[in-house]
Amino acid sequence: MNGEQKLEAAESELADAERELDKALHDIQKAEKDIKEALKEKEQPHAFKVIVTYNGVQKPFEVRRDEPVARLLDQAKQAFGPIPNAHLLGLFNQHGAELKDDQTIAEAGVAPHDILLMRPSQVRGG
Repeated sequence: MNGEQKLEAAESELADAERELDKALHDIQKAEKDIKEALKEKEQPHAFKVIVTYNGVQKPFEVRRDEPVARLLDQAKQAFGPIPNAHLLGLFNQHGAELKDDQTIAEAGVAPHDILLMRPSQVRGG
């Protein structure tokens, strides 16, 4: 093998190594992204349990981060049985802030194991 052939072989090996390096870097970036998503899912699971309290009685509910607060409110009204003036009720967090029906569970700031209160709303009317 003469010098020119050695140079061509070395350049070909270099090109192969650079392609492998690019693929490895891409694989590392994908793995890092997958790890971040897995950690986020672990910290903020897509589905989780919350407690709704009404008149001193607590009941567990499974919610999804992307479902509307109104869906949980409807489930809670049904679970607690016939409630007079149920249309006047809303869900409140432990700080006393009312959750907006049109927000998702995530947008409302509800987290796993939160305790929510179902009580008359300030803004609902018949």
